[in-house]
Amino acid sequence: MAHRPPQLDNTPNIPDILERAEDLNLMLHHLESTSDSTEMPEYNYFDRSGLIQCSVSSGMLNAATKLAGDSDPVLRCVLICSLYEEGYTELAEQHLLEIVHKLFPPRTPYQEAARIYGEILYDQARYEEASAIFAALAEACPSMASVRYASAACRLQEKVLRLRRRMELYHPDQDERLKIEKYIHGFLDMLAFIEQTHWHSTWNDKQKSNLPEQISANIKQNRP
Repeated sequence: MAHRPPQLDNTPNIPDILERAEDLNLMLHHLESTSDSTEMPEYNYFDRSGLIQCSVSSGMLNAATKLAGDSDPVLRCVLICSLYEEGYTELAEQHLLEIVHKLFPPRTPYQEAARIYGEILYDQARYEEASAIFAALAEACPSMASVRYASAACRLQEKVLRLRRRMELYHPDQDERLKIEKYIHGFLDMLAFIEQTHWHSTWNDKQKSNLPEQISANIKQNRP
């Protein structure tokens, strides 16, 4: 008996895919341009998460915020991660500050959001606060190796900062100054080694254009 070929009637063809993509694009632009979110289409978590990421990468931040809403912690974290990944660190921080009380101790689904908050604090030279977050994450998520490197980087930055302040405050003599500078260079060498683990997020040129100027300057300063 001959076998019939598989039926493809239910398989979407290219025109259908393109039409759906166009419909989604129109919907996102509508959400972006209007202040009314009462006609929000119903999507499952997977689709809505993808739409949030797509909206942020396309610069449609208003649409992304509406898609995330305020009540669902998972979608809120997707929004924060998407904003941060695209260089909108100030907006990501604003959302993080609204849920900062939920980041300690870091539990699902807030662990990645907590890591991002730690990076933001690090780039603001708030090393002690960042170190506390990374240490808590290392305890809660032993398999998240990057936060251990992050915690070590924070401690080294604190040491460098204290030594530089010591020189500014006490104006040590030449011998003492050389000794302190030797320690600083040693810590900077260790920071450079830790930097090779790529524990910190990076951005491409397009994403860097979204970074605040001060944060860009701090990031350059923090890189040995």
